[in-house]
Amino acid sequence: MSQDDIELFRVKLLELLDAGKLHFILDLGEVPYISSLGLAVIVDLQNRTVNSKGSVAVARLNPLIKNLFFITNLVRRIPVYDKVEQAMQLAPSQQK
Repeated sequence: MSQDDIELFRVKLLELLDAGKLHFILDLGEVPYISSLGLAVIVDLQNRTVNSKGSVAVARLNPLIKNLFFITNLVRRIPVYDKVEQAMQLAPSQQK
């Protein structure tokens, strides 16, 4: 994710939150790399949703990004799934 992509991503997520969306499954299958700024956006989303009884999960991470989630212990806060369908089945019913 470039810095421009991260800002667009952040703005779009905030728009969805403002619209009342509380449950998110982020499909990162097409994301080859994510910086600390990109991770910060995801953590911020998780913090905002958990305070409102919402949830965030990520799916289809490439090995590099998946490793980042494990090294940073984000997997303890944000569930990681191999497939979007798997995340949808195991996530709260409000996401469906």
